[in-house]
Amino acid sequence: MEVEMGSCKFQTDVCEIQITIFEIPNSKNFVKVSNFDKVPVKPET
Repeated sequence: MEVEMGSCKFQTDVCEIQITIFEIPNSKNFVKVSNFDKVPVKPET
């Protein structure tokens, strides 16, 4: 399931990271995650 649903797993990972960063008052971290989320999602699609 991990290999077949690789895309799904990635999305979940990003979601979890976004929530963690959201709790942190670090705007720099949030921006880094946003960029990372767009990079893997675009090529995977």
